[in-house]
Amino acid sequence: PESVMTKTVLVPLDGSPLADEVLDPVERLLAGEPHQVVLLRVLPPPAGGAEEDEQAAARAHLAGVEARLTAAGVRATS
Repeated sequence: PESVMTKTVLVPLDGSPLADEVLDPVERLLAGEPHQVVLLRVLPPPAGGAEEDEQAAARAHLAGVEARLTAAGVRATS
């Protein structure tokens, strides 16, 4: 039997619509494949006070992207 190599694909996102445009090709290329997609979002260093809201928004965005990819048959985690 032919062995299948599992690969991990890192998808960096910044929460912008432009960055999210990569999601359609990710879905098309990886749906049903044994590859794992890791979603990454890096936030700037804390500047005082608003970082909790920014972190919450980033987590919510990644959770939504993860749900979208999972529904499309892509193994995704964040």
